[in-house]
Amino acid sequence: MKKKKKNKGLLIAGLLLVLLAVVYLVILTVNQKKPEDVTEEKVTLLSMNRDEIFKISYQNKSGTYYFQNQNNTWVSEDEPEETLSQSYLVNIRNVFTGLDAESVVDTKTQNLENYGLDQPTYMMRAESETGEEQILYIGDFNSSVDQYYAYTNTKEGIYLISKRPVTYIEYRLSDMISTKNIPYMAADTVSVYRHTWNGETISLEKKEEGSFYDASDVLIWFLTTGFAHEVGCSTSVLEKLFENTAELAYRKTAASGVTAADLAQYGLENPAGSLYIEYLDSETGEEKVYELFIGDASDEQNYYVMEAQSDKVYTMSKESLENILGNTKYDYVYRYPAIVNVRTVDRIIFQSEGVSYELAVRTEEKTDENGKTKTDYIYSYQGKELTEEQQATASSLYSGIISLGAERIVDQPEELGEALDFSILFERNKEPEKVEILFYPYNSSYYLCSVNGDAIYLINQRDLEGYQSQIFAVLQSFE
Repeated sequence: MKKKKKNKGLLIAGLLLVLLAVVYLVILTVNQKKPEDVTEEKVTLLSMNRDEIFKISYQNKSGTYYFQNQNNTWVSEDEPEETLSQSYLVNIRNVFTGLDAESVVDTKTQNLENYGLDQPTYMMRAESETGEEQILYIGDFNSSVDQYYAYTNTKEGIYLISKRPVTYIEYRLSDMISTKNIPYMAADTVSVYRHTWNGETISLEKKEEGSFYDASDVLIWFLTTGFAHEVGCSTSVLEKLFENTAELAYRKTAASGVTAADLAQYGLENPAGSLYIEYLDSETGEEKVYELFIGDASDEQNYYVMEAQSDKVYTMSKESLENILGNTKYDYVYRYPAIVNVRTVDRIIFQSEGVSYELAVRTEEKTDENGKTKTDYIYSYQGKELTEEQQATASSLYSGIISLGAERIVDQPEELGEALDFSILFERNKEPEKVEILFYPYNSSYYLCSVNGDAIYLINQRDLEGYQSQIFAVLQSFE
């Protein structure tokens, strides 16, 4: 009895093993979807003359896209105004110039539902100028061989193909749109920068020989609008300006073939702003002008823009533009009102409580044993040349005098009032021959600083009082 039960158990176990084996074979067959008659024969599925292909289209999970070749440039039929990165379309076109099957699944085009080909996820089509049309339908992915099932309108049968065609058509149209940067303008090639925004025009000019109003002899960029006369520009703000300018790029072509009658719908009939840059082309050395007009906001992130003498309207990032246009005239000012180059100075006269204190400077040229010439600056105080130790102190004092920092430049007030009993006068050996620094009361926190009666700066009260105290402490040490 026990023996019969044992045999029965073995029989059941055997049947289960057979059943599992059958299930495994079914699963394997379904997964591979590769019937016994699959061969490794190479079959050419697509073959067209590259130069005759003038239309291509494809379908992917995002939609269907149509393109035409116009004057050797591929354009979208749906959005012909867009500039497309050509490499995407060239890759797709090249699939039709020669695509071989990796293997034959079925010599007949049948049982499409078994391979995801009854409703294919992917499709590619090409048309030639002679009227030839070739279509590739792509179905399920076979992970065991890393290939896709496919069939064409040109060859009977179902095939396995490489993944390459699918990688070329997984993109949306928006992925192909080329973001075109504005012309390249190296910072050292720009000579004029100007922008208008919110009714204010800011103009900056490069002047290699400097400005009459600049006593530093180191600045070459000047703000030529907004104040009584041109003022020196902050080098750090200029560096950031040119960095931000280099990053400007067109996001999208909003319209092409635009006429004067069309401008109002983009806010470009009377632009809200503009950008104007004169520069030298880095490659040709040719003088060029870049001029951009800025219209309405196209959405929360972009403005409509248009180049001068162009018929195309683009969009451009609000953030990128406002990084430039957001600067006011005050942001560009070099905020060191008393900066005067020591090489140009003969005397500095300090006045306080009706008493004058004179620090004179002369140059002395020395040539070392290698033939190199060095300029030393020799200081005298109240007509008496300082000792060697005092010379170093006087040099440090000079650096401190010209390092007075301002909060910002301000518009010229109608009346400055009565000046403080403290002033600094630089007498120079070049124009302007005198640079006079005067200080005026403003409020409980600030003083006003006037340079030759024109440029007016706002100086922190504590900074000025500490500045004055340190100057006279050093001068007294020379007595």
